[in-house]
Amino acid sequence: MEISLFNWIAFILAFLYLLMLPGANILRTTGWVKKKGYNLPEAIVIAFGISVAILVIVSLLLALSFSIGLNFYTLMIAETLVIILTTREVVDFFRRLIKKPAA
Repeated sequence: MEISLFNWIAFILAFLYLLMLPGANILRTTGWVKKKGYNLPEAIVIAFGISVAILVIVSLLLALSFSIGLNFYTLMIAETLVIILTTREVVDFFRRLIKKPAA
């Protein structure tokens, strides 16, 4: 099986997606960049660190709880859920939903 240049580019972009977006969403949702005054390189490094921690935790939970072999798609599904659930708009929606008085 030959791996084309397009496949390599897609893999590298997906890898960067996994390693940057969850941390960037968490920084944006919590407002740490504005509160603590991080500049762009600091924010990138912190987002990378948060994302790596999330990826390690997710992969350990998947591997230990289900005793399955981890593959790229399993991690992509779990990481996508983390990304979706940590965006500012989703968090704000659930906060408004919880604060609404019961009718």
